[in-house]
Amino acid sequence: VLSFVDAPSGSHTLLSTTTVTSATSEIVVSSGIDTTYKSYMIDIINLHPEEDNKSLRMRFRQSGSTISTTTYDYCFHQMNSSGTNTFNNEENSDYINLCNNANRDSEAAICARIHMFDPSQNGTHDTKIMWNLAYEGGSGGDNNGNTHGSGRLESTSAVDGFTLFMSSGNIDTATAIKLYGVS
Repeated sequence: VLSFVDAPSGSHTLLSTTTVTSATSEIVVSSGIDTTYKSYMIDIINLHPEEDNKSLRMRFRQSGSTISTTTYDYCFHQMNSSGTNTFNNEENSDYINLCNNANRDSEAAICARIHMFDPSQNGTHDTKIMWNLAYEGGSGGDNNGNTHGSGRLESTSAVDGFTLFMSSGNIDTATAIKLYGVS
């Protein structure tokens, strides 16, 4: 039995911070992921899309290159304050979809926490993520929304980075994309 007294005490080490101050088609984090940690955490803080009703997407990087082949699977539950609940999934996609219908209003932004598991182990397991994301949007409205889901890259090769991008249009700004190693 695990009690509070002998609960593990993990720590987070900030490895990188990326900010976006002008429009870009993608955010690339290409350093900080290696064999040092078995678990990584990514915080997305106030990412603002250029266009309305677009999806935030993610791809992994291997050997310094973004993987854009149909080797991703994902599923997520999306709900919003208007009472809409949807389930999204896809196999053999060329990205992981993190949310749909994000709003571009000036006060709107996407915030998320993504956990990545053992991405640099080489040759044994697929790289997997799970996330929880808050945003404004939802079918053209100004609703508070949430997605939580999981995804994987169908590859046992080491992952050394990731890319974030919108389904179309640019990312206008992002206060920070923070990468942490978790021990």
